[in-house]
Amino acid sequence: MVSVYTGEEEEIRYRLCEDGDRRFLVPEGRQKTQPGQVTTLIPPEEDIHQVSNVGEGKAISIHDYGADIGKLGSSINRTFDDLPILPFSGGARRVHWSRPSVPGAA
Repeated sequence: MVSVYTGEEEEIRYRLCEDGDRRFLVPEGRQKTQPGQVTTLIPPEEDIHQVSNVGEGKAISIHDYGADIGKLGSSINRTFDDLPILPFSGGARRVHWSRPSVPGAA
């Protein structure tokens, strides 16, 4: 769960797609959150998102992972800055970033 304590944040969620040997991100949704609002990220969905402060002042959000990420690990430092963002996937297939690509797998 993620909740906004103060300020206003915008989250853009992406899916990772592959077309041949080319990988890219496609936006799946955009949401603005204000104080008191809560959003969820439910595993095993491979969440790729970008969060920005879109308010006038400081934004503070609280992230409750619901598990011991010290034991289970976290992908919080995983970035996708090297991939282009395209407006739609065309005929590309969705791929999973946490597992190696398997031909024919969706």
